[in-house]
Amino acid sequence: MMLYLAVLMTRDYLDPMKGRSDISLQLMFLDGEEAFVRWSDRDSIYGSRRLARELQSSVYQQRPSRGGQENISDLDRIDLFVLLDLLGASNPTISNYITDTNALFRHLAGVEKRLRRGGLLTKAPNVFRYRKSWGLWGPPQISDDHLPFQRRGVKVLHIIPSPFPSVWHKSSDDASAIHGPTVTNLNRMLRVFVSEYLHHAAIQTV
Repeated sequence: MMLYLAVLMTRDYLDPMKGRSDISLQLMFLDGEEAFVRWSDRDSIYGSRRLARELQSSVYQQRPSRGGQENISDLDRIDLFVLLDLLGASNPTISNYITDTNALFRHLAGVEKRLRRGGLLTKAPNVFRYRKSWGLWGPPQISDDHLPFQRRGVKVLHIIPSPFPSVWHKSSDDASAIHGPTVTNLNRMLRVFVSEYLHHAAIQTV
């Protein structure tokens, strides 16, 4: 899905933006998520924890501040971190687990509605479900690769089904578990969402 998005976005959007250094799309493929012994803050998400540290410690540029110079890290340059996880099975339900990005999730759910009304999606069921309230206990706390970035102040949109797919952590989690119509819809929705988000960001920086 990410490679498909990269090809289409490069052709349709990013190539015309080559002269600008302030707007871009960066893909991160994160590994080392699973625990060696038991899931904990130290025994899990090895790849994302290391990458977040490295991005935070790298200096992209310096700018004047009251104290002299302020370092701008590569982590500071991330406007939105979109995490795609456990996608591909049929009938996923994806909700707004992180309230700080409720508006962005509602926009993504709106993209699905617009494409559905326009007859541009397959017959696979809708996947995005916005919840106005999670009740007394709040949304589910899903430990995933977004946490090292979120804890450093990066805005996160977490795209993961809950409940997890039935094939999760089973030997049946192979190519046969991929539901083509659902993947097609997700690809189309993400393409529109990313295009609109980058266009909005470009306008904001003009």
